This record gives sequence, C-alpha cells and structure tokens, in this order.
Amino acid sequence: MVRNTLMVIGFLLCTSLYSQEKGIKPDPRLYDCFTKEYVNQLIKQPRLLAYYNFYLDHSYVIREADPGKPVETIDITTVKTVDNGLGNGDVPFSENIIQFNPARFNPLKYDFKTHPELTTNYKLGNTGKMLVFYPSKVFTSMYNEYLKSLNLD
Repeated sequence: MVRNTLMVIGFLLCTSLYSQEKGIKPDPRLYDCFTKEYVNQLIKQPRLLAYYNFYLDHSYVIREADPGKPVETIDITTVKTVDNGLGNGDVPFSENIIQFNPARFNPLKYDFKTHPELTTNYKLGNTGKMLVFYPSKVFTSMYNEYLKSLNLD
C-alpha cells in the first residue's frame, strides 16, 4: 500500500515537473473560471493546461467591422457568463466595450457559441469592432501546431 502511494506521488510530481519543465504555467485568468483545486489539477495535465492557456489568447481576434462588407454579427451584450460552480453564472456580458483589452479578456467566462466551419462574430457595441471566434476546426489545427512547438504532440 505504501509503495503504491509512493508511486502515485512520484507520478504526480513527475507530471507536475513535466508541465513546469515545458514552461506551462496556468494563466491567471483560469482562476476566474475554475476553482484553485481544478487549476492545480490542470498543472498535472500539460496538454489540457496548454489547451486552456492557448484558448484564452488564440481562439479569437478583434477586427474592424467593414461597412462595405457587412457580416452577420451577434450583439455581445446578449452573451451570458458560464455557470462554472463559482456562483457567477448567467450574468450578461458587462465588460467595458470601449476599453476592451484583449490581454485581460477571458473568453472562458462567457457562453460564446462557435461553429465548426464558420467564424462567429460578436459586435462590440458602437466601437466599429468585432470579436471574431475562429471556426473550431481552425482553432484545433492552430492548437495542434502549438502542441508540436511544445513537443507535446
């Protein structure tokens, strides 16, 4: 029994060190969406941690709306927060659209809908900008390339 416990502890330490060795640390925005315990578990799963970190910064782009090329958009204020067990679910999008900062933006907090093959466009108020989510197939391809760069493929 003690040997099994030591083996499990050794495995957890190795996988945790593997995540650290690869330079994969949890993005602080993950703590806005997940419990500390869950984020600690992610540290032991480098591929999943890499996925969430990558998603936070690479699942979308901000684009200027082109009046000459209208596209279907969704009003971002209709999007609600995800109920993640932290007691902050089902709240309408309330970030300051005028001072929208992609570096601080956390798409995991919200229930954004994406499509496998089409971009999904969210209108950022009257700023003339859109939050554009990549098709899930494109994002998955980008993520797989990222994994290769980390030697996690």
